[in-house]
Amino acid sequence: MTPLRHVAYDELTVLYLPHLDGGGRTFGQDVVRFVRDEIGPVGHALEWCAGPGFIGLALLAAGLCDRLTLADVNPAAVRMARQTVRHNDLAERVDVVESDGLDGLPSHRFDLVVANPPHTPGGRLFPRWGPEILYVDQDWSAHRRFYAGIRDFLAPGGSIVLQENGLFSGAADFAGMITAAGLDLVAERPSVDQYYFVWSRNGGASC
Repeated sequence: MTPLRHVAYDELTVLYLPHLDGGGRTFGQDVVRFVRDEIGPVGHALEWCAGPGFIGLALLAAGLCDRLTLADVNPAAVRMARQTVRHNDLAERVDVVESDGLDGLPSHRFDLVVANPPHTPGGRLFPRWGPEILYVDQDWSAHRRFYAGIRDFLAPGGSIVLQENGLFSGAADFAGMITAAGLDLVAERPSVDQYYFVWSRNGGASC
C-alpha cells in the first residue's frame, strides 16, 4: 500500500497519493504566482479538475481567496481532498464536490476559476505521467464542455485561468470555445517550462 504523502502551503497541509498528482503540486503552483500578480485576492474560487486540490488550497493558504470549491471527476481524488479538508478543519471555507465536468457543481457564482486540466487531446500515451485521466482530454471534449457551461457559474468580471501545455496546444485551440461561450479572451501568458496560461473573463476587456 502506497503511504500517504503531504505537502505544506504556509500552515495548511495537503494530503495526496502520487497517482492523483497531475502536476498541481509542481508546475501547477505557478498559478498562484499568476493570480497574485495579475488578478489579486478574490472572494470565492473554484479549482476545476482539482485532484487533491494543490492549486486551490495553495491559493487559500496565500490569502488569494476567502472561500474555495474543489471539483473533480475522480472519486479517489475527491476522497483525498475531503480528507485534507478534515485534517485542516476547513469545512466552513472549503467545499469538495465530485463533478463530471460542471455537472455536479453547486449553483455558486465564482470570482475565479483555476485549473491544471488534462493537457493532451489524445492519440499518444505517456505512461510516466501516470493514469490517462490526468493528461488525456480526447479531442478537447472536456474543455469544450467546460467553456460551454462555465459562464453560468461566473460572477460578473470573474476570471478563468487554465494552465495548458504548449507542446500540445496554443491559445488558438481554445479561443473559439471561449468566444462562443460569450467570454472574453484576455491573454495568453507564459508559465514555467513549456506551460502557458489561457486567461479569460466574464465581461472583461480583451487585450
